Amino acid sequence: MATADWKKFTPASINKSQCMARTWAEGKGGQCKKDKGDKSDFCAGHATSDKYKVHGRVDGPISAAKLAQFVAESRKPEKPELTEEEKAARAEKRKAKGGSGNAEGDEERSPKRAKKDPNAPKRPAGGAFGCFLAANRKTFEKECPGAAITGVAKLASTKWKEASEADTKKYQKQYEEKKAAYDEAMKSYVPPAGVDVGNKRSFKKPKKDPNAPKRPAGGAFGCFLAANRKTFVKECPGDPIAGVTKLASTRWKAASEADTKKYQKQYEEKKAAYEKAMNSYVPPVAEVEGDAEKAAEESEEETMATMRRPASPVTVVKNALKKKPAAR
Repeated sequence: MATADWKKFTPASINKSQCMARTWAEGKGGQCKKDKGDKSDFCAGHATSDKYKVHGRVDGPISAAKLAQFVAESRKPEKPELTEEEKAARAEKRKAKGGSGNAEGDEERSPKRAKKDPNAPKRPAGGAFGCFLAANRKTFEKECPGAAITGVAKLASTKWKEASEADTKKYQKQYEEKKAAYDEAMKSYVPPAGVDVGNKRSFKKPKKDPNAPKRPAGGAFGCFLAANRKTFVKECPGDPIAGVTKLASTRWKAASEADTKKYQKQYEEKKAAYEKAMNSYVPPVAEVEGDAEKAAEESEEETMATMRRPASPVTVVKNALKKKPAAR
């Protein structure tokens, strides 16, 4: 096989400002459309590991094994064009599914995803590790100049594993306060019409079973807040949501070790009772077929709230860095 055969699977024009990795592109060969890094010819994904560069550089040769795959794909017979009868039959199927019968028209008229409300309460992410990352992100970035997201993630994960028990408890406490404040704010939040409240898909939520066991929320701080909410509300007339959570947070920080242990014990007792009740709980059929994604999210929150350290800090770092505003 001639060495120059790799040029047959190279785009006619190469954009030097884009990632220089060659892509499969249905066996025709293409160029990665993402922007390349500041100190690399590849995007963050292709620069992370050699396994993402199996097709070689877009301006260079392809390995013999991969080139054989490209050649084999190019020799496959092209799919025959649909006859007028076949096109008409497919159009009828689209109409039966509620479309117009025109594939391109249906694609153009596909409903757009609802916008998110910028004023909606922000859900705290990442548990105690998320708070640790937010407090130390700038320091970690300075220690990893020019590194990809994964470089910062690895450093943050290492530092978190080396953190003292006092530090992990401090950040766990911060997370529980933020989570309780978020839950409190969501009780009175009413999203504007046509606004996505954070669900990944647009679907009708199943009704919750009022007889289902109630999951204890907020950890020890949640128990503290519940026990003293009426007192805090009286001390914050006219500002029952933000004022109560701020006051509760201040009082919680000043609480004695005996009080924190007392509320931690209350939370553990409630959690044990909840888990015992869930073992014998049988939800209605409609609820079983409901929002599996929501259940998974709640399960992850519960795990992060009770674990000393999160299971996957790399994912938390990636999400946090993506939300970082671009420098002007």
